[in-house]
This record gives sequence, structure tokens and C-alpha cells, in this order.
Amino acid sequence: MLAAVFPAGTVLREVIPETRNPGFILGRQLGSYPVTVKIPVSDPVAMAAFENHQPLDVIVTGYRERSLLGLTYPISINRLGQIALAQIPGVGAKRATRILLARPLLTLEALLQITETLPFGDEKSFRFNIRPAKGIMIQNTHESAPGAKCFVRNASGKRPVFDRFES
Repeated sequence: MLAAVFPAGTVLREVIPETRNPGFILGRQLGSYPVTVKIPVSDPVAMAAFENHQPLDVIVTGYRERSLLGLTYPISINRLGQIALAQIPGVGAKRATRILLARPLLTLEALLQITETLPFGDEKSFRFNIRPAKGIMIQNTHESAPGAKCFVRNASGKRPVFDRFES
């Protein structure tokens, strides 16, 4: 039933991280009976949101008996741990290890060489950022500049697709 209501790739907005279980952060959206989302603690963006009591956007990656599995949206491919990477549909443990060894991945093409297919069939689900030094992000709106914030429009006209951050 959960797969029909929340197919993989569904983005849940404003998920509030509430508690932490071994290996997971549990969060829910506001509502009368919201579904629980399990986010791995190896997702550093989710950990920061949990510690600062801030809501976050989550993309559904899978299901359990009465809950969803998810990762922060967009997925920061260069910042996730192996458990979180393995949770991405089509990645699994072996490809997660290959992603870890190939880091930093700076483009969608680099990810496609490892995964062979695009998880969620959508490039806007991923962010190719590198952990900035001491939380400083260098952003430039010119696409060819180092550390540029890249905007690519997809068929629906939405942007941004991915961000590159360098320290």
C-alpha cells in the first residue's frame, strides 16, 4: 500500500526529524496521521537538521512494514555514507562502495558510469557538492567558473539540477 501512495522518488516537503533510533532518524510531516520516514544517520544533512530541530525535504527510496525509507532531497552524493548510498534504488552495497571509492563525483555522467542507470530517472534528485571547508560555500552564478552553481533546465522548465561546491 505504501508503494502505491508514496512511490520511490516522491519528494516529501517539510519532514520534521523527531527522534533517533539505532542507525536512523525518524521524521514525519505535519498531519493528523502522517507516515514515518526513516533517514539513515549516515546522511549528514539529516543529522544537522535533527540536531538543529529544522524540517527538511526527503525523497522516498524504499519501504518498511509501516514506514518509508528516505534521504534528504536533493541527494548530496558526495556526502553520504555507505549505508545511505546503498539505500538509493538501483545502487546497493557494491555500487555504494564504488561511489565511495570514486569520490568526488562532480557530474551526473560520473555517477552514471558507476550506477549504469539513473536512480529515480531524474537528474534533479542529485546534488554533486563537495563538503565545504568550515561550512563556507563559494557560489558563482557563471556556469564555467570554479565552484559554480550550475543551472540546467529540464523538460518541465524547473531548475537547479545540481550544485558544485568547492572549498
